[in-house]
Amino acid sequence: MAINASIIVCDDIRQENNGKLFIIGFYTGNIILPAEEWLVMKLIFFFTLDCPNILRPKSITFEITLPNDEPQVETVPLAVLEPEPHHTRWIFRHPLLVQGKTLRPGKIKGRVLLDEQELEVSTPWIVVPPPPDQTLVDPIESANA
Repeated sequence: MAINASIIVCDDIRQENNGKLFIIGFYTGNIILPAEEWLVMKLIFFFTLDCPNILRPKSITFEITLPNDEPQVETVPLAVLEPEPHHTRWIFRHPLLVQGKTLRPGKIKGRVLLDEQELEVSTPWIVVPPPPDQTLVDPIESANA
C-alpha cells in the first residue's frame, strides 16, 4: 500500500459556495515562456494526496521549488477527525499559491513531506521554445527550382 501524490498547475482556482472548484488556465504539459525570464503574478500548484485510511498522515508539508529560486514551503494542519467507517481511502487536496515570481527555464521540483516520509511529485518543466525560422522563401522561386 502506498501514498500517491500528484500536482496540476494552473493560473487560478475559484471556489463556489458549494465547494466546487473551477480550475482556470490549466497547464497540460510544460510551461512555455515567451522569453528567458517571465514575471508571473501567480501560479497555483494543486496537490492531491490519496492513500488507504490506515496510512493517513498526521502532518503534511508541501514544497515547490522553481528553477533558480528558493523553495516555497507550506505546512498544513490536519484535523484529527476519525474517518467515516465505510470510507477506505483518504483523499486530501490543497492549493499552494506562488505569487510574483520570475520564471526561468528548468525543472520545477515538487515534494510532499508526510510525517517521516518524503514523496517526490511529478512536475512540469519551464521551457522557452527556439525562435521561429525567419528565413522567407519565395514560393515562385522554390517552385521553379
